[in-house]
Amino acid sequence: MAAHRQSALLLHGLGQADQRWILSQLGEEDRRILAGHLAELKELGIPADPAIARQAGGARAVADQGPLHKASAATMLQVLADEPLWLVRQVLALADWPWRQAYLEAHPEQQRERLGGEVHPPLHPQAAQRLLARLAERAARHGAAPATAALAPGPLARLRQAMRRSA
Repeated sequence: MAAHRQSALLLHGLGQADQRWILSQLGEEDRRILAGHLAELKELGIPADPAIARQAGGARAVADQGPLHKASAATMLQVLADEPLWLVRQVLALADWPWRQAYLEAHPEQQRERLGGEVHPPLHPQAAQRLLARLAERAARHGAAPATAALAPGPLARLRQAMRRSA
């Protein structure tokens, strides 16, 4: 969802006074774009419900400032080693992870391209929250292990590497 559309949906769920104040803090171009989107929401009959805005904000908002931001790429390689591609793509799309680039660089180029693809459909925020909580637990367990162990591939990753070598 484009940033202006998402912002308009968030604003739509606020009271009129709060909307006016926030819009007054923005530049003329942003204010004009958001006003157009707000008018469109009213025309479509979208209720001014903050819950709709939270859901439309997507799961990405759930991941911001989460404990996984502190994880290392090595830890995340271990945590996500046995997960399917679609799930790893969802996790990578949830936030601008500090470890993302190093995580991707640890994979062969072809795998990197597949991991960096778009995610459709995005996870529901509650599902994303549960997923991130479980991954955070796993990351905490792996983070306590020595760094060399965190870099070691899991059993599924070792099988994939063996299959690549034999192909």
